[in-house]
Amino acid sequence: MDEYLLCEVCSEKKPIPQHCGKVMHLEMYQGKEMLICWMGSTCGVQELPYHHNQPMKIKHS
Repeated sequence: MDEYLLCEVCSEKKPIPQHCGKVMHLEMYQGKEMLICWMGSTCGVQELPYHHNQPMKIKHS
């Protein structure tokens, strides 16, 4: 199953960023939904990209 980032305003799709060779996943980090490395938050943390001033959502195809 493919996952991607989706703008819910205009339906633009972007690939989910990778860290340590694997796709990052969504997790609560310091009270905020963030993209986290599969190795954990001590390895890599990144904010969700914004499009149309709203955070993009992870969707499955």
